[in-house]
Amino acid sequence: MVAIALDAPAATKAPEHRPHRPWRALALVVAASASFAVVAATIKELSQVEGCGAAPPILSRGLFGLLACLAWARSHRRSIRPSSWWFLLWRCGAGVGAIACYYRALGPGGTDLVTAAMLLKTSPLWVALLSPLLLKERTGPRTWVALALGLAGVVIASLDPAHGWVPNFGQLGLGLALVSGLCSAFAYIALRQLARTDDPVTVVATFSGALMVVSLPVVLLSAHHVSAWEGRTWGLLLLAGLLGTVGQLFLTAAFTYSTAAAVTIGGLSELAMQGGISVARYGEVPTREALIGGGLALVAGLLATPRLPRAAPAAPPSSSGTPSR
Repeated sequence: MVAIALDAPAATKAPEHRPHRPWRALALVVAASASFAVVAATIKELSQVEGCGAAPPILSRGLFGLLACLAWARSHRRSIRPSSWWFLLWRCGAGVGAIACYYRALGPGGTDLVTAAMLLKTSPLWVALLSPLLLKERTGPRTWVALALGLAGVVIASLDPAHGWVPNFGQLGLGLALVSGLCSAFAYIALRQLARTDDPVTVVATFSGALMVVSLPVVLLSAHHVSAWEGRTWGLLLLAGLLGTVGQLFLTAAFTYSTAAAVTIGGLSELAMQGGISVARYGEVPTREALIGGGLALVAGLLATPRLPRAAPAAPPSSSGTPSR
């Protein structure tokens, strides 16, 4: 889902270099997009199961992510002990909020797959808006243009013809998707700080553990529903956790072979995939306002995405950045 935001890579603790291989990066990001599109569909399916809201798939996602990190750490004999607890708590809180809001936005009374994904991808705009305040970074003319364009897109997407063409930010799915993008921006800012102190695998392992800690009590409170779930429900939960982790790994690898901007553009293939699933499976077609406004927000997100220089070919690194989705 989501390239920055839920899908954004954590920078590594030191500059690292790999050969620039755009076609390999494109293949990896398309594979990641396919994984995330299927995850969104499984969340949509699971939301129709009694007693299975956002918590069970979040628990599954955290479990698979933690197991993957522990397996990597053991195979490489690396410690995943955290260093910067404050920023880890910040990253975990924002990340859990982003995933919870996004998953709930896909549930009953929410919004369609495409609109949710487009609004989630507004996270680069919020990063650009928050960075001067939180990171003391300068905001250039390009960023201000992106912010104006993106905010206009958000307003257009929220227009409700049935209520006199006024913005309706109170709509559950729309509001949750926007909050998800904002939370993702906070998570990304925390990741930029954690890049100086913690290994990316440590960050992902901690985040996965946080997902489990937050979602497990909610699942236990619905234990009477859990016992009645059919095999299909359990299969969807396993699929959501597995593909969420696989997509994260694919996206991580893509960022090691190309620039952030290129991978972000390639990640837009997720919208086409989710659009196909949305129409074919659920008969959901985004409103004209959502398509126009979301399209403007996407263009703004691309403008706000930093253009990083291409790395020169060199020896493979010992570790790589890890996405936050």
